[in-house]
Amino acid sequence: MKTMGESSQLSREDCESGIETCLNLVDDLIPMSELSQEVFAAAIANNMTAYDMYYAVTTSRYNGRILTIDKKLKESAIKMMLRILDDWPLSPAPYCSLRCCSILLG
Repeated sequence: MKTMGESSQLSREDCESGIETCLNLVDDLIPMSELSQEVFAAAIANNMTAYDMYYAVTTSRYNGRILTIDKKLKESAIKMMLRILDDWPLSPAPYCSLRCCSILLG
């Protein structure tokens, strides 16, 4: 696994730590089927992929905050008047390769 812009591999320990960090962010698992109609409409309205809109729609439904390094998703989230988490205490690396886009509720 590699971080963006780096040619060296991450250590096994860094990868395991990153996975653990990501898993600890999850409060609830939401079946995709519960969101699919709303996601489809949001994807069309925002000219975005359904994949990205699952994050945005879930954030909207649960009044969460969205953290992303994806500029297009962040622009859509702002357009959708979602709360953006800009003060994340950790650098996105080494988690960039895991697509650092998580929904934080609260």
